[in-house]
Amino acid sequence: MNFKIGAYLTILAGAMMFLSACEGGNDITAPGVVVTSNNPVLVNYSTTVIANFSNYTSLVKFGSPITFSVVPSTASFGHLTKGTASFSHFSTVAVRTVPTDVGGIAAVSIRSPSPGRFIVSASSPVIGGSTTVSFIDQPASMQVRVGLRQPLTKVGTITFDLVSTQPAPVFVNFSGIQSPFIWNEDTDPILPPGGVPDDGAYNLIIGSLLGINMGALKPLFRYDFVPIPPSVPTFTIANVIANTADVNATPLFPSLYIVSTKYFDAAGNELFY
Repeated sequence: MNFKIGAYLTILAGAMMFLSACEGGNDITAPGVVVTSNNPVLVNYSTTVIANFSNYTSLVKFGSPITFSVVPSTASFGHLTKGTASFSHFSTVAVRTVPTDVGGIAAVSIRSPSPGRFIVSASSPVIGGSTTVSFIDQPASMQVRVGLRQPLTKVGTITFDLVSTQPAPVFVNFSGIQSPFIWNEDTDPILPPGGVPDDGAYNLIIGSLLGINMGALKPLFRYDFVPIPPSVPTFTIANVIANTADVNATPLFPSLYIVSTKYFDAAGNELFY
């Protein structure tokens, strides 16, 4: 009798799974499959939102329909309505379906005439994901802060490039950690081949003869810039090298750097995004 009951429950569970599969629906949320080419974005300008299902091509076949939708995030409910951001320059299209290419990629452009934060979702019948996109007015100034996810001890030298999108903003000022051990700070813009100084990369070199400790999470370095209108530059870190202050210059392996950017209007008020 127990065997018969167990077999019946097994068959019933299998039938329910089959029915669930037949019903379809987006039951799987894949983090990181939906990204935007840049964020934040100027109001009335467009950015590309990409749904990348290349790791899920067994589920999302070539030509699969991907439905994109855009709605204001909770933080923007006070001054935005559904349809403010759209996938069209000519109307308030807030839902659009496009097929995937051979690599499982589908993309749309999004724009908004008003500043605010939006949630952009992309889903197939079996899998989906989402990201946020913010639109802001033209900033008058900006601050970029760089920190560490894990502390570094006995740092002898540390170098990295802070790289901006184009057009590169005007470099104004740099401030860093204060330590009697630091013997050089170099933030001269890197000159690419041909000597054009607006490549968008700013180099940081810090040296310490005795070795300094750099704490985690804290903003260790701050860059001040003035963007060239119309633009909202965003930043990434590249070409990171870190060594201890010993005679062997032992390599240090920091985790990902934290890059935080704040944008301000002409009155010094931080712009929401």
